[in-house]
Amino acid sequence: PRGSVESVFEYLPFDEVRRLGVRPETEAAFRAAHPDATGMLVVSEVVPEGPAFGKLQPGDVLVRVGGSLVAHFVPLESALDDHVGRPLSFEVERGGTPVKAEL
Repeated sequence: PRGSVESVFEYLPFDEVRRLGVRPETEAAFRAAHPDATGMLVVSEVVPEGPAFGKLQPGDVLVRVGGSLVAHFVPLESALDDHVGRPLSFEVERGGTPVKAEL
């Protein structure tokens, strides 16, 4: 079975996520943990009435999934697949404010 939060993510470069409000300390931690990364995953769409509806919003910058920093699509998809039918914690930054959601 495949996991899904019925949301679309896109990979944006660091200069774009800074404009969305990512805090400098978050970017620094992210770059230290993922030196190969050139950006971060950002929510671009949320399906109405899906698992993320009302919890994630377009423009949210993904920081952690299941407590781990997530820099690429494959680890995100793996975490979703590993938690089919079980809750999974998401940490995002919304306009510079950390937001936690259980999906």
